[in-house]
Amino acid sequence: MYVIAQYEKGDYQKAAFVYMKLLKNYDQAAKTLENGGHFKEAAAMYEKHANNKAKAAECYEKAQMFEKAISIHIDLHNHEKV
Repeated sequence: MYVIAQYEKGDYQKAAFVYMKLLKNYDQAAKTLENGGHFKEAAAMYEKHANNKAKAAECYEKAQMFEKAISIHIDLHNHEKV
């Protein structure tokens, strides 16, 4: 219930912390950060913990960190995006 309360209050970082540390649900933690507009943190979470490089590249693009997004797209062979 704590996660829902933090999420509704708009405190996405606290809700993501609960998902990450207590529930060990890294994908949901990254989604929560992304919904809150914390794209840099969400991208790092997707890349390192959730092993979802496509979503990481998408979040890096939203955070305007294009060099990191390009390097991930190269690894994923998404040459159109590069």
